[in-house]
Amino acid sequence: MNQLRAENIVVSIKKTPILHGVNVEVPAGKIVGLIGPNGAGKSTLIRALLGLLPLGDGRVTLDGEDFKNLSLRDRASRIAYAPQGAPVHWPLTVDHLVGLGRIPHLSPWRKLSDADQHAIEQAMVLTDTTHLQSRIATTLSGGERARVMLARALAVEAPYLLADEPVASLDPFHQLQVMDILRQQAADGAGVMVVLHDLSLAMRYCDEIIILLNGLVLASGTPSDVLTDDNLRTAFSIRASRWQDGDTDLLLPTTWTD
Repeated sequence: MNQLRAENIVVSIKKTPILHGVNVEVPAGKIVGLIGPNGAGKSTLIRALLGLLPLGDGRVTLDGEDFKNLSLRDRASRIAYAPQGAPVHWPLTVDHLVGLGRIPHLSPWRKLSDADQHAIEQAMVLTDTTHLQSRIATTLSGGERARVMLARALAVEAPYLLADEPVASLDPFHQLQVMDILRQQAADGAGVMVVLHDLSLAMRYCDEIIILLNGLVLASGTPSDVLTDDNLRTAFSIRASRWQDGDTDLLLPTTWTD
């Protein structure tokens, strides 16, 4: 089975243990939601899956291959990354910034092909950023920048996509739009992991959910199996009201009243 997989990984940052023997899977064709309180280790896990942090123990595999044996170009072309709140320091136009997503597919000094240009344009259409293409990226609002960075990740056309809080700074319309994009990516065969704080979006869009707490997996499985009041109380000190709108399962977090 095609999947991105972490097997019993241990990660420390500056000698501080962050992840303690974590096992996760991102199957092709599914959206896996990664949730947990602040400081649970979610962003660290994403970076470990990308090979951006050294492992103290365990391993990461991509479609059965040990990740450490893959070249940097191979990694970059097979896993796209939309980081959380990524700063933009260079005065690039938005279309050039999105075009950086094609770098893993380019040989040195090779110009963008028609296929590259199509991938860039399609990514901008999907993220509703075409009208920003001539803007200097450093002038964008936080929400605009988040959509542009997602466009850059989509332009890679990788079989796996890791997105760290991609809806955090977006208005409600664009939150739903981004989640629809991620769902369509999974429907087209990509394996998607998305870090979320909005539990209602996690319930609505994710095929599977992982709760990370204190660097350990508290629970994993389908949304209905994972987003129980017991798990929500343990992880977040909350409970939830649940209902359906047509075929859509909805969830509203509420506080406990003892």
